[in-house]
Amino acid sequence: MIDPTLTEQCFCRSVKKYFVDNLHTVEKIYLGFETEFQTPEETDGTPINEWINFHFDGLTPNDTLGHGRVAAYLFTRKDTDGYKLAILRDKLMEYLIDLAMPDGIRRVTLYDLTWESIGGMLVSTGREPKEERGPDQTLYKFINIYFKYATK
Repeated sequence: MIDPTLTEQCFCRSVKKYFVDNLHTVEKIYLGFETEFQTPEETDGTPINEWINFHFDGLTPNDTLGHGRVAAYLFTRKDTDGYKLAILRDKLMEYLIDLAMPDGIRRVTLYDLTWESIGGMLVSTGREPKEERGPDQTLYKFINIYFKYATK
């Protein structure tokens, strides 16, 4: 059995827990973790107009450091000037940087399969491309999120 710090399962579960606990539970943002694009709806069929879909782009562990990447796709509807998309982006960024830390780097807990803390992951983001519009006028953009942490 490999060490939990080397497993993609522990990485994915930890990242998902962090975003669900904060963006969904605290901020009430609809989150998706599907690999295919799906237009979200409330249980009664009402369209959801703001959401984030996360796509896990893999984990690359090496001798001492794990590198994980997650793409966050941000979507808004009925957003003519992109203001709602900007608010959604800023809410996400609040959980990706930590200005209370001297280096501004957010730490996210890495858990094993029993939800025991086994370390912390340092979070950074990549260059943000400009927003675009889909054929149905949904406004969207994506942000690459990088997680680095010590492995055993």
